[in-house]
Amino acid sequence: MSRHRKRPDGLPHRVYERFGTRTYSIGYKGPDGTWRFRFKCSVTDAIAIARLRLAATLRARGIARDYSRRGSVADLIDAWFDRQQSLPHDCPSRRAYTTLAENKREAEKLRLAFGQLPLDALRRSDAYLYLDQSLLARRPRAAKANKEISLMHTILEYGVRLGMLDANPFDGVARLRTVARDIYVADEALALTTEVGRRLGGSNLIVALALRTAFLCLRRSSEVRGLRREQIGEAGIQWTATKRRNGQTCRSILILWSCGAMNCAQRSTKHWRSSGSAWTAAVMSLAT
Repeated sequence: MSRHRKRPDGLPHRVYERFGTRTYSIGYKGPDGTWRFRFKCSVTDAIAIARLRLAATLRARGIARDYSRRGSVADLIDAWFDRQQSLPHDCPSRRAYTTLAENKREAEKLRLAFGQLPLDALRRSDAYLYLDQSLLARRPRAAKANKEISLMHTILEYGVRLGMLDANPFDGVARLRTVARDIYVADEALALTTEVGRRLGGSNLIVALALRTAFLCLRRSSEVRGLRREQIGEAGIQWTATKRRNGQTCRSILILWSCGAMNCAQRSTKHWRSSGSAWTAAVMSLAT
């Protein structure tokens, strides 16, 4: 897998451009690190640069099609993530940072199951086998398996787009049935977590206080972990949403103090670091 681009430019996988002092160049670098082709023109000729970008894109697609026919599923997974990293940050097709981080964890499961298979050997029955195996695990994970197969379908569709596959082999795969669980968190259960954290002490108390803060303020765990001193004011806590669409500005909301939130904050400050970070490193163990 080639390294991620330092600057997202929207170019296809393995296509790189360079703006020199006098010369502009663009080319396709193969898996072995050698240039398959490279075009050059004056760096001041905007029309020529646009034409070379188009020519390089079209030619790269032909090379990718020839190479990927004999590639593996793991190669396609790498290519899909590489493309996501190359898209501009404000592109609607680029997934959010938190979504990509979760996709990478899901992709590791897919690599173990399908990574070594040639692309043309993948069948719809492989998806059903993957789903069935998730039901036989020590801890059934139907919902997770459904998400992983959905990701694999998206990656395979990208292969169709590039000409790697004639059709998506995971089209029409029926997902496992899941049962939604609505859990009502009573005050007694929340109080119990704080009591257990107090008995165990140390990092356990920090996690319990962070969990209580997340519950009282209706915040995500990532937002609680990133809480800083300057966000806490006389009126309440100024929260910044961590989940947003690409291109959107950060949303901020003020949660006014309640008796429970104020009490939790006062007890938490005893365990904060002297630096700007509110919680200690132990709060990172809070489940996402």
